Amino acid sequence: LCFDPKTINRPTYSQVKVKLIDFGIACNTSAVIPGDCVGTIGYCAPEIMLGTPYDEAIDMWSLGLVAVELATGVPLYPGEDDYDVLKFIIETQGQLPDHLLESGLYTDSYFIEDNHNEQLIKEMLALDANQRITPSEVLKNPHIAFLKKYRV
Repeated sequence: LCFDPKTINRPTYSQVKVKLIDFGIACNTSAVIPGDCVGTIGYCAPEIMLGTPYDEAIDMWSLGLVAVELATGVPLYPGEDDYDVLKFIIETQGQLPDHLLESGLYTDSYFIEDNHNEQLIKEMLALDANQRITPSEVLKNPHIAFLKKYRV
């Protein structure tokens, strides 16, 4: 069963008892289709936002977020959209697992694979000054040359 446990769907609670309501988008896991838009921004598991296959584990993610909000009074992952929420998740928990990123229908909407620029930055930030890239080598980098050509 997949449900939508956002905090506005919990009208009554006490120290001992929390009641979650509004299972309007609940469905059996056999009926889920990766990529379907389910849940509420800020409470969806990463696999929902990335469009990967999912199961009941998404409910534990959402319930965990509700528990944090009940305990602290603030959402753990505030955001205007899924991009903001994924950014908060990565900032607090680290990079998402490769298997999630590789199987996500929407991964490309959030992440850009740019090994050339990553390598350039590593060369610019080399701890050993003798190993660090020189200014003339940076200017020969294809990406930098493109920006220079168009004065970006």
